[in-house]
Amino acid sequence: MDETLGPNKLFKDLAHELAKNGIAVIRYEKRTRAYAGRPELDVASLTLDEETIDDALSAVDMIRKDKRIDKNKVYVLGHSLGGMAAPRIANRSKWLNGIIIMAGNARPFETLIKEQISYIFNQDSTINAHEQAILDQMEEQFTSLSELQANGKTEGQLPFGLSTAYWTYLNEYQQTQVAADLNKTILVLQGKRDYQVTVEDYKKWKSALNKHPESTFHLYEKLNHMMLEGEGLCYPAEYEIKAPLPTYVVNDIVNWIKSQN
Repeated sequence: MDETLGPNKLFKDLAHELAKNGIAVIRYEKRTRAYAGRPELDVASLTLDEETIDDALSAVDMIRKDKRIDKNKVYVLGHSLGGMAAPRIANRSKWLNGIIIMAGNARPFETLIKEQISYIFNQDSTINAHEQAILDQMEEQFTSLSELQANGKTEGQLPFGLSTAYWTYLNEYQQTQVAADLNKTILVLQGKRDYQVTVEDYKKWKSALNKHPESTFHLYEKLNHMMLEGEGLCYPAEYEIKAPLPTYVVNDIVNWIKSQN
């Protein structure tokens, strides 16, 4: 709901700033958090639809019934995994007017995972025995994932313990193509210092949407994955530093929303 990371709460801070500008926001706990460990959550069959997309669609339907809301200006903002999911949310909603992709990955999930692990482990320019063991285990899991993608089955454990259903879904979902086919407005926001979802993803969004008539892009020089300012290379320790949400990010979102017909 707040998207808490260390002392920072991206969604909470953003929601309050948008509210100050007359933009109502719905935030909610992810299903995987609210129902963690309970029988209502079938982890074996879970996909991105059940984890993220279905509830976002329910939120869109709910907010449109509120008489205080302009039904012609309803948008979904997704960050990171949510940014990747945003095009499918828009594709499945006949009511949604547009989407905001904030640090959403355009490349396959497994590509980002490999990059992130390598980046973090090489922070001190060396790989110790513990890190190498993790890398070896991950390589086995990615081999299993390659087998799944190649022939639809595998005997090994898949990355992060996610199910066959989840990885099959991700393999079939082409977020940039889905976005390119949308007849809805799109805003893409990306931090240049983001090592989790990088400028390479931003470039792929721009390339995929180069003929989309209603797409807008902002690349922020100083921002990390949490859309917070810093200097130099970003590493996980930076997320433990309390930082304000930059006013210019809020203004870009507000101005974009208010400029829509």
